[in-house]
Amino acid sequence: MSQPYSGQAPNQPPPYRHYGAPPQRPSSNLTWLWVLLGVFGSGALLILLACGGIIYSFFQALKPLPEGPTAREPFQVASIPAAPMPELGDGEPLEELPGAKVYEVLWGPEQDSVPSKPGIGGKMYVLLPPGDHAPGSIPCLLAAPAGTNLMTGANTGPYFEPHIPYLEAGFAIMDYEFDGSPKYATNENEATRAFIEAQAGLVNSRNVIDFIQQKMPMVNSKQIFAIGHSSGGSHVLLLGEHDTRLAGVVAYAACCDIPNRIPAFLAKMLSHSEKRIGDFLIQSSPNTHAARMNCPVLLCHAKDDSNVPVSDSEEMHKLLQAAGKQSELHLTEDGDHYSEMLDQCIPVAIEWMKKRMNETK
Repeated sequence: MSQPYSGQAPNQPPPYRHYGAPPQRPSSNLTWLWVLLGVFGSGALLILLACGGIIYSFFQALKPLPEGPTAREPFQVASIPAAPMPELGDGEPLEELPGAKVYEVLWGPEQDSVPSKPGIGGKMYVLLPPGDHAPGSIPCLLAAPAGTNLMTGANTGPYFEPHIPYLEAGFAIMDYEFDGSPKYATNENEATRAFIEAQAGLVNSRNVIDFIQQKMPMVNSKQIFAIGHSSGGSHVLLLGEHDTRLAGVVAYAACCDIPNRIPAFLAKMLSHSEKRIGDFLIQSSPNTHAARMNCPVLLCHAKDDSNVPVSDSEEMHKLLQAAGKQSELHLTEDGDHYSEMLDQCIPVAIEWMKKRMNETK
């Protein structure tokens, strides 16, 4: 039987019936849009992950290094052999003060370099006040070097103007160096390592006191004081906590909380090459050993100090008093961190030391 006529050729599919526009294939522009969105999305995700890693690392860097078992133990200065004792030699007239003399003393053969062993290199200037000095007739000051970052040593040079007030007051002066001066080191790590080996300069100061007792008969061994400004003040406080031969310590604008002074991220960077730095910063901090102080202390500080906050000296004073130690705190209203503060504090320090001398005659 024949089929009704449908208007189309036999064996052809029926026409597509629809309402509206026929379906369209996705355009190539839309495909590229999705590709771009995927690329930018992946990039944004990577940036977020990277930022998250940076933020995490930043907060980790702010955390202090973990404290090791030796961090709060005193330094073992006696474990380092004493340096061969040099001679005082011949002095030269001191231009800055008529009648005074200066002597240059070398600690062993290793000059202008980081010593191979603690305390056997570097130089020292010995300054004597005007006049002839009978045995045991004059007091003496250890003038600790300043201007360090508390992680390296320091050198010295023939600059004696700051010592004149003490010489005029009748004190002999020992102007000396700490192992690990950046001036002599090939890099910062070498300087830090040498300073740690010298136990924050305590080995150098021990050698200087030995020298006074063995080679300077004109000095009253009961009247040996230590003075220091800024990082030098930090050192003399540490020295007073480790050596029993001092009659007193004068610390001008001293940093007494060294771990708080050194940024944690910097300590962590150094720890990659020097594993001991975390413990060392605590061990070399004066407030760590306040209860071990062996002599009276005078702390001098300006209230407007823009470098080391006055709270360092105030807190150290409290720690010393709480431990039953003799401590005096002298604050100036102004003077900042440098010479203006020292101009106000040095006369106070000289009178304070003279009072201690009257007690040790």
